[in-house]
Amino acid sequence: MTPEEIKRHYGSTYRFQKETGMGSATLHLWLKKGYVPISSQARLQLISNGALKADPEKPKERLLTKELLQELKELRAYKAQHEALSQDKDKK
Repeated sequence: MTPEEIKRHYGSTYRFQKETGMGSATLHLWLKKGYVPISSQARLQLISNGALKADPEKPKERLLTKELLQELKELRAYKAQHEALSQDKDKK
């Protein structure tokens, strides 16, 4: 199941909280990350009497977007630059 499926099923964060006993921050986090941990999926399948189905094949990690890939490239470039400066400093 996806966070979007959960949101559609419950319709509101209030109903999600009331029926699952989980906080609204949990649902918001799943929506932000783009996935629901499999243990939580299993719990929600039980709570929803099978209306929501646990699916271990759904993404377990947030997919890398272009923005994240760009950020990763920038971090790698910064790390390489920092290491080069450290090596130059050690040579002196």
